[in-house]
Amino acid sequence: MLNVKLDVPLVGQQHGYDGQLNMRRDYAGNVRPHGNHNCWYACACMLSYYFRPGPRLGLPSVWRADIGINGYQFDWLARTEGLERLKQPDDGLTRDFIEETLIARGPIWAALRLPSISGNEPPWDGHIIVLTGLIEDMLCYNDPSYPARGVIYFDGLLFDDLFVKNRDWL
Repeated sequence: MLNVKLDVPLVGQQHGYDGQLNMRRDYAGNVRPHGNHNCWYACACMLSYYFRPGPRLGLPSVWRADIGINGYQFDWLARTEGLERLKQPDDGLTRDFIEETLIARGPIWAALRLPSISGNEPPWDGHIIVLTGLIEDMLCYNDPSYPARGVIYFDGLLFDDLFVKNRDWL
């Protein structure tokens, strides 16, 4: 069992590099914090910045709305940002699969489901993180919410979709 840990730049979804809240005008002209639901964009930035710095294209209309991204928009983001969907193996998302992917392809943009904190239906909230490593039975990740690096036990995580940077875009 090999341990892998990639040095992926940390990008927050709500704060700029100066630590200040991202602020923008809403449709009524009021200045308010922005980025509560832009984990998807921060994670796309982390994947790209791992390979090289530079501005991102993103999905401006989705980013401005700040209501998150849905699974139907993942392929649109992938085409725009040069991401490639990972096909999960028939035997499920194994430690070996994650390890081999991190070594061969770099960090992984991962959509996952978490128990809903609002108590509303559906019982799951979606979130995007970047998988950055495996150390024994612990999965290393960058979470753009705080932003922070973290570790969690590998077993029991529910991933919806996984993307890596498309080699043709490197």
